[in-house]
Amino acid sequence: MGQARAEARMGFVNDGWLPITVTGVGVRADGFTLDSVTVDRGGRFPYSIPAGGRLDLTFGLDITDCDVAGSEIAPIVVEVDRWWGVTAVTAAVDEIGRPWQEFTIGSLCGSGI
Repeated sequence: MGQARAEARMGFVNDGWLPITVTGVGVRADGFTLDSVTVDRGGRFPYSIPAGGRLDLTFGLDITDCDVAGSEIAPIVVEVDRWWGVTAVTAAVDEIGRPWQEFTIGSLCGSGI
């Protein structure tokens, strides 16, 4: 299959007691590249999330190889600035434990992970 374009939506919740600031988001993956990240409802980075708040993002993905893109979980790396410093947090599964890219790549490429 040639290159294809897809979008994936992902939400992140600050379940801590203090606000955090998301300064950037990236994806480490083979078989697709992250072309864009859009903060839903018109926000942009850096984006502050209050305690108990939520950040919703839309990822623009360029899928270059369906077989490779669906062969492993691709971690999302979120850079977070907290009161004590900056750290990177990774997310790899959705709220029910499936790889986050399973539906997007599976529906576009014709198979699940």
